[in-house]
Amino acid sequence: MKTFKKLRYLVIASASVLALAACGNTEETSTNGKTVIEFFNQKKEMEGTIEEIIQDFEKLHPDIDVQMTSVPDAGTVIKTRMLSGDVPDVINLYPQNIDFQEWANAGFFYDMTGQDYLDNLKNQYADKYAINGKVYNVPLTANVSGIYYNKTKFEALGLKAPETWDEFVQLVDEIKAAGETPF
Repeated sequence: MKTFKKLRYLVIASASVLALAACGNTEETSTNGKTVIEFFNQKKEMEGTIEEIIQDFEKLHPDIDVQMTSVPDAGTVIKTRMLSGDVPDVINLYPQNIDFQEWANAGFFYDMTGQDYLDNLKNQYADKYAINGKVYNVPLTANVSGIYYNKTKFEALGLKAPETWDEFVQLVDEIKAAGETPF
């Protein structure tokens, strides 16, 4: 759990540096003297979680006020804002998105390549979404997918779990031949 918490802080801190340095925006200061950072969120379903992350970040950095922007049709809104030069400080954006790649190539984002904090990320996630060998983002979340099977039924039919796609296809045929329904 501690690693996840540290990663959450890293994501916001790194992303904050990313956009502040990249955009060249003059620092906005609130009436209470804090530096204001806009976090543009495109995943409405993550709003509650991101709000918690922001609160934790602000506790560690009391001189920073993070304001989340979470709007309907965020993809259209961010495109419009980027094109008009109204670039948020931090953007929660899918790195495989072609717009992200174009904006990175155009110099909107901070190049984090070689930063020590990237060593904290697992599975080379930073490198997986690098653009022209440069890292412009850190992951907020990761998804995992897989196929589940009924181990008891496999044992009863004398089957073993496949390790390749070809074995999977063959196994489906074997299950059907045994008069069973594979899915």
